[in-house]
Amino acid sequence: MRSALLLSIHAFLGITCAEQGHWRAPRKHDSRGPCPLLNSLANHGFLPRNGKHIRASVLVDALDDALHLSDSGRAFFQAQGEKALTISTDKDNSTFNLIDLKTHNVIEHDGSLSRADAAINCGDNWTFNKTIFEETKSYWPNETISVRDGANALFRRQRSAKSVNPSYDLPYEQLVNAIGQTAMYLGVFGTYATGDANRTWVEYFFENERLPYSLGWRRKGDGEAISKEGIESLGALVAANWLQINATTPS
Repeated sequence: MRSALLLSIHAFLGITCAEQGHWRAPRKHDSRGPCPLLNSLANHGFLPRNGKHIRASVLVDALDDALHLSDSGRAFFQAQGEKALTISTDKDNSTFNLIDLKTHNVIEHDGSLSRADAAINCGDNWTFNKTIFEETKSYWPNETISVRDGANALFRRQRSAKSVNPSYDLPYEQLVNAIGQTAMYLGVFGTYATGDANRTWVEYFFENERLPYSLGWRRKGDGEAISKEGIESLGALVAANWLQINATTPS
């Protein structure tokens, strides 16, 4: 009897874990927003698949389950989740929906690597834009995306967006966000020590809003948990390269 119960528990846990990691395309009424990582986590079931009514603590647990966070990493993303609650359209503001993140200049910003600006494209700043991402990819010349390449792609995309958007607006706080987002993809698909992301993994992730398990990517191991310090350190490298590119590029 005890053995049968244990087998049932193991079977249930196995089904639960498989369901959580299984990718499924969003359905008609599911909520998705401008953040490809959070969209991916919903598509995989780490976040609610409908992308709705997400607590900050649920966001942190989902990121930990999918990517592996240290304690400082959990605290860092808890703060990001609380920022998302400030733009929630849910009644009690204790949860948010992925589409809420489209609110301009809170988390979303102009000059995205994969989305149009809020002031153009009929206001659609949350849907993946193939044309924009093709431009971004053109700035990644090698199989590995270095910190320099990541910073250059960010700078060039911002400059390109500004050239076609008369209302282009990127406050300092949002520039910091954009640099942090570049550090995030470099670290998740490379290392937080050096960046050096696998270009194939990065492109697959953006284009499919899907973690590239099928291409060999795996969650960070025990000695590689994503920390606030790691994000900030890699972000500082991206920022230094961005500033150098900005200083040496003619207007």
